[in-house]
Amino acid sequence: MKRLFALTFLAISTAIPAAFAEEGTIVLRDLTADIVPTVARSGADRDFDGNGPIMTLGTELTIGRNGRAVFASVIFSAREDGGDGTATSIRTAPTEVWRWQPSDGARFVSRIITDPVVTTRLRSVPGCAPIGCATIGPAEDGGLILTQRDLPGYLNAVTYLSDTTGDDISTDQNPHGDTSIRNISFDPIVVEFSSQLGG
Repeated sequence: MKRLFALTFLAISTAIPAAFAEEGTIVLRDLTADIVPTVARSGADRDFDGNGPIMTLGTELTIGRNGRAVFASVIFSAREDGGDGTATSIRTAPTEVWRWQPSDGARFVSRIITDPVVTTRLRSVPGCAPIGCATIGPAEDGGLILTQRDLPGYLNAVTYLSDTTGDDISTDQNPHGDTSIRNISFDPIVVEFSSQLGG
C-alpha cells in the first residue's frame, strides 16, 4: 500500500510543473490624468500668494489581479511657505500602469523588487504676470507649467503647475490655472516573475 501511495504521489507531482521565479523588468505607463487637489486644509484663503508652495509627491506601486497588473497610487500635497499657511492635499485611487498580456505567457508579477514607495519634493516657483517671468515656457494664469527630472527611485519626470497669480487651490476638477500634477512618467522597474498566478 505504501508503495502504491508513493507511486501515485510521484505521478501527481510530476504531472504538475514546478513554479519558477525569475527577475525581469517591466515598463510602466505614464499617469496622464490631471491630479487636482480641491480641499483647503488650512489657511484663510485658497492662494499661496508667492510663498512657495512647498510641494511633496509620493507614489506607491502595488500588485493586483493576481499578478496580472501593477497599480500606482499618488499622494500630492502643497503648503504655503509662510503667509497664512494655506495647504491642500489629495490621494488618488490606484491607477493601472502595467497589465499582463496573453503574449507574455505564464509570467506573472509576484513581487516588486524596486522600492515601490518614492517620495520627492517638487521645486515650485512663484506665479508672475504673463510679461516679466524670467523663465519662458507654457503658463496658465501667470503660473509656469514645469517638468522636473532627476527624481529619486523609479520616477522619471513630473509635469506640474504650482503658484499662479490668482487662487491656487481649485474648486473643481479642472486643472487650468490651479496647482496640479499634469503628468508622471516612470523608469522601468525590476520585478520578480512567477509562472503561477498569485493568491
